Amino acid sequence: MNPEVWQWVERKIFEAGALDVWRETIAMKKGRMGICLKVLSEPSSSKAIERVLLTETTAIGLRTYEVEKTELERDFVTHEINSYPIRVKRVRHLGSFLNTRQSMKM
Repeated sequence: MNPEVWQWVERKIFEAGALDVWRETIAMKKGRMGICLKVLSEPSSSKAIERVLLTETTAIGLRTYEVEKTELERDFVTHEINSYPIRVKRVRHLGSFLNTRQSMKM
């Protein structure tokens, strides 16, 4: 597939409901280079995304599977760095928030 088309296809996939889209360079059979397109979505969006992939790319098939996600509790705080407000994601791990202030020192 022409690499110039990837950005447009990715935008269409997001419009179809994808949560995230990315490409990985892979070595296929006989040592040929290829691109593997990965998409994360809710099950409710999967058919619309499949339609985009099968009509707007050179793909002739798809592999799909369910995944589970484990995530830490998080929130956002604002710190001032050199008089500029910076929004920082803070995560709770083992009952307390990890110190984001120390990792931001410049």
